[in-house]
Amino acid sequence: MLSGIIDWSGRNKFIVLLATLFITIGGIYAVIKTPIDALPDLSDVQVIVYTEYPGQAPQVVEDQVTYPLTTAMLSVPKSKVVRGFSFFGASSHIPDCCFLHIRVAFPRSRQALYPGQK
Repeated sequence: MLSGIIDWSGRNKFIVLLATLFITIGGIYAVIKTPIDALPDLSDVQVIVYTEYPGQAPQVVEDQVTYPLTTAMLSVPKSKVVRGFSFFGASSHIPDCCFLHIRVAFPRSRQALYPGQK
């Protein structure tokens, strides 16, 4: 069967080239006309936790804030990766989680709260 298709394509080169041209034009048209909203956002939910420890060196911030907070965030259910960065007087933590049951707006609404606030 495959050899028959190859033989037919060799005898009808114009039809094969014409079909290839139509398929290529159709694909380009589909890519141009596809709205951006039709492509879903498949990235994981990320929340940036920013902590301040004024006047402290990065090593002190790493030992007293970044490491304990990062290890605590790793114990959260469905947590994949937690990236922690230490700076002069501050640290930043970015947990990548699969919280499919939590709305994205909920963690974002809590990010401006200070410890102990509800």
